[in-house]
Amino acid sequence: MNKNSIFEWIEFKGSLHILFLILTISLTITNYSNYRYEKVLTEYGKLSCEEMEKKYKEDLKNNELKHFSGGIAGTGNLGKNLRKYNIEHFDLGCLVSGNLVCYSKFVSEHLKQKENIEINELYE
Repeated sequence: MNKNSIFEWIEFKGSLHILFLILTISLTITNYSNYRYEKVLTEYGKLSCEEMEKKYKEDLKNNELKHFSGGIAGTGNLGKNLRKYNIEHFDLGCLVSGNLVCYSKFVSEHLKQKENIEINELYE
């Protein structure tokens, strides 16, 4: 092995380390995002509609509102538009639990009263 090939090998190994570091960071962020998503759905999914009102008020006070939606037609730009109002969106696909709908109704009423906007306008 000559001197140039050694440097090329070291440079190649350094590039691999950087590639693996970036991949590890990306997978960690994705895993945390999935973990948090499941944690929120599990926590909120166990609450009754009456408990949801209390949770909604707590989230409003802490500026941590969430919105749960789903359906066959998709949610369009709803998630992006809700972020403008500092509301985290959870797109649940075809299945939406009734108690999560209760929470989302409180959020919809909040948007209507505070921002004078209907939730349906945010799908566009």
